[in-house]
Amino acid sequence: MWKVVALLLSLCFIGCSDPYAQKLPASIDGLEKDEALKKAIQKLPEQEKALLGQFLLRRGLAQAFGGGGAEEVTVRQAIDRQRRWLEEQAKQEAEAKALADRVKAEREAKRKEFAETLTVAVTSLQFVKGSFASRRFDDRFQITLAFQNKTARAFAGVKGTLVFADMFGTAIKQISIAYDQGIEAGSTATWAGEVDFNQFIDDDKKLASTPLDKLKTSWLPEHYIFSDGTAMKMPD
Repeated sequence: MWKVVALLLSLCFIGCSDPYAQKLPASIDGLEKDEALKKAIQKLPEQEKALLGQFLLRRGLAQAFGGGGAEEVTVRQAIDRQRRWLEEQAKQEAEAKALADRVKAEREAKRKEFAETLTVAVTSLQFVKGSFASRRFDDRFQITLAFQNKTARAFAGVKGTLVFADMFGTAIKQISIAYDQGIEAGSTATWAGEVDFNQFIDDDKKLASTPLDKLKTSWLPEHYIFSDGTAMKMPD
């Protein structure tokens, strides 16, 4: 199909008093045989030839994928429709980018707000193998966190995701943490928990074999609730 469009736009013919008044056949099959249309196209400026070619290609693809028959339009109408279509596409892309930029800015501002209220640090990470003596036969990670409340209000609970990454910043494992024991204003609390180890997951094996001082850790806040009932939540 594109070869047909390219042929139309590359042949050099002379004729037709008004090239814009020439009608495009409804089907791509009739394009090659229309000598008057070929001559008309060669009179168009290069930019309009390109617009016409884009229109024909877009319409042909729509027909090929079940778009049905197309109405008969003039060269002028085809060029104008393609130009409007491109303008609409550019408008939609600009709106999408503006939305993405706004959401990104909102999340960044919210992240800074969260960082000013609570600091989370990993104080211990141990890989513990199961044993008969401990009556725990499954291998696991034991993790200890420290929460520092930097506000003048007490937390009722905090929720977020703990991320372990290698020294290059590549994420190894993410763990969802929900702490509901409260953190007094200006004080520090600790959380100790266990996470199952899966011997069939490469990232688990990598985390088990990497010492804490070779890891980068980060905290992704999700939802903080203060003891007075107010809350902070990251936007979706």
